Amino acid sequence: MSSTKRKKVNKKIKLAAVISMLSLLGLLLVALVGGGLLLLNWYNQMTYQEIGDNTMDQEFLNASLAMQNGVPLDTILKDPNHRFTLQDVEDLQLQYQDWLNSQSGLADSDPNHTLDLWKDPPADEPLPEEAEKLINILCLGTDERAVGSLGRTDTIMMITINTEKRTITMTSFLRDMYMKLAGTNTYNKLNAAYVYGGVGGVRDTLYDYFDLEFDNYAQVNFNSFEKVIDAIGGIDIELSAKEVTNLVKHTALDAGKTFVPEDHLVEGTKNTYHLNGKYALRLCRDRYANDNSQGDGDFGRTERQRRVLTKVIEKAQTMSLGQLMDLIPIVLPMITTDLTVADCANLLASVGTSYSSYTIQSCHIPDSGTYNYASKDGMSVLSVNFEKNKKMLHSLIFG
Repeated sequence: MSSTKRKKVNKKIKLAAVISMLSLLGLLLVALVGGGLLLLNWYNQMTYQEIGDNTMDQEFLNASLAMQNGVPLDTILKDPNHRFTLQDVEDLQLQYQDWLNSQSGLADSDPNHTLDLWKDPPADEPLPEEAEKLINILCLGTDERAVGSLGRTDTIMMITINTEKRTITMTSFLRDMYMKLAGTNTYNKLNAAYVYGGVGGVRDTLYDYFDLEFDNYAQVNFNSFEKVIDAIGGIDIELSAKEVTNLVKHTALDAGKTFVPEDHLVEGTKNTYHLNGKYALRLCRDRYANDNSQGDGDFGRTERQRRVLTKVIEKAQTMSLGQLMDLIPIVLPMITTDLTVADCANLLASVGTSYSSYTIQSCHIPDSGTYNYASKDGMSVLSVNFEKNKKMLHSLIFG
């Protein structure tokens, strides 16, 4: 590879996802490894879609704009012409609070004076030869939307597969990072990149800031997440006391489905619980699992997502070939991807049968001590030292 930075290319192996994709990704890799040629027989069950085929989520944007223009949130939510998911409501409520803050003079609070200093991409740098040896998979956590429209990417994750060192690295990119969206003159939160530019918008924005190229893209929804967890028989995972309390609280409104801790405690343990798809999804969406009134926000939520994905991969690594074969026709129909049959074969050849021995590691961007909280245009944002974070990330995945 040249010693200069590689040019941006539109490869035909692209992958993206939801919180659901956090589990589907692990199972997709296992399916590719375990399925071999049988995978080709099920390939047509996946939804093939080129990057850029989506349309902008205009309905949500219109609702957000109306709210910023002073239309009460309650009026918007009751409008029969709008169809909002639960995630829509939560996102609009957060935006409404941001708008209220902006009316109180909190719109452009930047106490550490770093927002303007850090908001632009750092300078381009040469990539090491190791970059060519990695498989990077972009995982976008999108909510369930109407056919042909875009949701928001509340989960943005990169899975890096190093076939030489046999490692899988999960990197969560926090959605509230304040950045210039690729292909626009707009500065916004990272999770807005998907609304404005689809998978390509997120991919190019991350490329601009972190010099990353992605080899794969795939996408699923919240409903798929539950089905995948249930398909593998659930997961056993350690939970804090507050996580258990929140599971009980957040499932109490579902008739007959309230989480009862003693019914799910794994025998012989003190804090390990068996979760089905419904409870695992709720755990992945929890932003308030600590002991203060502020919660742990997106940092804690993305950490829980990586924990769940790790458990899914670890469980899949222990499954027999026959069990993996049974999972493939369940998993593949849930995936929207631009993977071709040739791409699947190439990924299979790259990973080989050693998948079960891969070591799993994880991190989040921004790293601790490399960001500040700020408010911009009524939004709560993260002002990030992108130079430090790019160096940290490159050291982890290339080192």
